[in-house]
Amino acid sequence: MKSLRLNRPDGASAHVSRFAVAGGAEEVHLHVLPGEGPSFEQQLGSLEAMYAAALGELRLDASTAVFRRVFLSDAANQEQRLRLSELGARDGGNPVALSIIEQPPLPELKVALWAYHVRGPHRLDKRATGSGVALRRGDRTHLYLTQLGATESPARSSQDQTREAFDACLRTLGEHRASLSHDVIRTWLFVQGIDQHYQGMVTARRELFERHGLTNATHYIASTGIEGRPADHRRLVVLDAYAIAGVESGQIRHLTATDHLGPTSEYGVTFERGTRVAHGDRAHVFISGTASIDPKGNTLHVGDLEGQTRRAFANVAALLDDAGARVSDIAQLLVYLRDPADRPFVERYLQQFHPDTPAFILRAPVCRPSWLVEVECIAITPNDDSRWPSF
Repeated sequence: MKSLRLNRPDGASAHVSRFAVAGGAEEVHLHVLPGEGPSFEQQLGSLEAMYAAALGELRLDASTAVFRRVFLSDAANQEQRLRLSELGARDGGNPVALSIIEQPPLPELKVALWAYHVRGPHRLDKRATGSGVALRRGDRTHLYLTQLGATESPARSSQDQTREAFDACLRTLGEHRASLSHDVIRTWLFVQGIDQHYQGMVTARRELFERHGLTNATHYIASTGIEGRPADHRRLVVLDAYAIAGVESGQIRHLTATDHLGPTSEYGVTFERGTRVAHGDRAHVFISGTASIDPKGNTLHVGDLEGQTRRAFANVAALLDDAGARVSDIAQLLVYLRDPADRPFVERYLQQFHPDTPAFILRAPVCRPSWLVEVECIAITPNDDSRWPSF
């Protein structure tokens, strides 16, 4: 994994990770922050300029963009302006999966960008599909689906809205002859007012999974369920998902670290701790939202930010180890905080232990009030396995 930091005079910055193998595709994750400015317009302009400068430095053209997630501090007043910008527009000739969510980037910024690009010897074969992008790689179709859920007259309960979000996901999967149980690798469930509405999401997801054969006797899906607010205050649940149509079951392995973590079903939720997907030339490792928890599901270090941060990262490291990966293989990292005043310690921790990893610290309360911090990440490792096609 190669890491690069770029800066502009206005204080904007980009932190980039790059992974490539000889003769194969290069994957690039960019975390971009704007320079400081009092208005959203100023910060958005600064962020766009920094993003363009980073792409220029990396010699990446716009056609290599696959996925962008834009973090906002006030979606209700910022999303429409963002969608009118080059960053937020969905270009029919160059589709990009666009995820927009209110999770204020810290410290006290109005906007931040996580972007994912893929560069190979040929122009990417991608097209718009539903609210996302279908990226064709050989005989596999990678589906990056975003902003799923009811957009008109949303149902009143988080339980009903979770069903609607997954129904939208299932429709797009069906168009690509993919299924929830076989092909979906990773989900993000953004729940507005998580302390009030998380349980409704959990119940609806569990019931849906049972109907599709996803149980503790089979497997679940790697996931993060986290506070996140869309522009429309009526939308209580929004779903992003990543799936691979045509993936073979032998490519997928669900991760465990039983000396650190137990099955999520033991305390009533239904997701995998992490998932490794093997390709012929590399492996992708998706670590779910991970907090300070022991194998029995108990919160460790209640009220102790330092203790919780260290335990959460220890749990992540244990899951990576099960995947045959190391902390240095992390391509991008998100840290969610309930209290923004906790940022300075977490920032110091990242600088000490993860200085080369693109990382954002976001204000987003975790699903259990006693959890002060949650971590998720994506790692990429070399893999030489002729059973599977290269990425």
